[in-house]
Amino acid sequence: MAEKPDIAAPAGGFVAALIKRPILAIVVNLLIVLAGFAALNGVEVRELPDVDNPVVTVDTRYPGATPEAVDAEVTSIIEGAVALVDGVTSISSSSSRERSRVVAEFSQSVDINIAATDVKNAVSGVTGRLPEDVEEPQVVKADNDSSPIMRLTVSANAMDPGELADLVEDVVAPRIQSVDGVAQVDIYGDRRRVIRVRIMQDSLAARGLTVADVASLVQGASASAPAGRIRNATQEILIRAETPATTPEDIGRLRLNAQTRVSDVAAVEWSFADETTTARVNGKPGVGIGIVRQAQSNTVAVSKGVRVAMAILNRTLPEGVKIEVSSDDSIFIERSIEEVRLSLLLATLIVIGVIFLFLRSWRATLIPAVTIPISLLGT
Repeated sequence: MAEKPDIAAPAGGFVAALIKRPILAIVVNLLIVLAGFAALNGVEVRELPDVDNPVVTVDTRYPGATPEAVDAEVTSIIEGAVALVDGVTSISSSSSRERSRVVAEFSQSVDINIAATDVKNAVSGVTGRLPEDVEEPQVVKADNDSSPIMRLTVSANAMDPGELADLVEDVVAPRIQSVDGVAQVDIYGDRRRVIRVRIMQDSLAARGLTVADVASLVQGASASAPAGRIRNATQEILIRAETPATTPEDIGRLRLNAQTRVSDVAAVEWSFADETTTARVNGKPGVGIGIVRQAQSNTVAVSKGVRVAMAILNRTLPEGVKIEVSSDDSIFIERSIEEVRLSLLLATLIVIGVIFLFLRSWRATLIPAVTIPISLLGT
């Protein structure tokens, strides 16, 4: 009786099976190449290893408050609310003049978007306990003291500083903020228009009034926004213009008493806010923008998204307004990646050249010429 043929796998296992079945070997290698290309396009590109934990910052402004008042009336309340959020591993806080900052760090397994939503909900639950003058807390999906990964400059040929500041804050910054992966947009060198009240001390004293009387009236008229600051040395009251009294004429018509208006004891006029930071573009005044990425986001991807937004803005902004990149961390990262690719290519060519030089056989050289790129893509 004839024996049945042995249909078991060839001796040697998987490698021997690939040798006996070249079509299977080709298919497996093609799958490795396809998987490598997919991973190459999808893998996160970073300058350094990913060691970022999800971080959420709550930044709150309390105009006119001392550090002690900020700590007791704002920071402690927000810190207590954030501490109850699930997944928090550590909390740090700081209180300075007019500013409260609470930073919550979460475990690696927590999604930063969910963490930010939970923190925002927790803070919303305690806003009723905060003083009336406190501005709405800002929740940022990053440590807002992190260094910007990208800096932009905005310049204009024929636009006053106030108009340029308004354009950046109302149009440019929101568009950049909407880019995926951007946590925060910091603005430098902007000088917004404000209403400045210059006290005429003699007229004020002749009517038996004080600077405090004027300040109290102005604060009442601007209850929806911080009233700015009073400087006794120069007798000036600086307020923001985003109030129910929106023009110098509105402020001037306010009555201190039945016989006296603000315009009788003070000069009220448009001016620019005090310059606390400066940005210059090619020697001319401009506005700077710093872009902070979200924790665990891709620096290169964020940079590309910002550049796309810049291109759109440059086409739609008024004539003469230009946005430029002054620094970009992704350029160094991309150059480093290009150096790695070039090194791999040169190493592969040198290996193939050495093999051919010693074996003098194109057939023998073809094997490493094919397997080395496949191995690199597969890993």
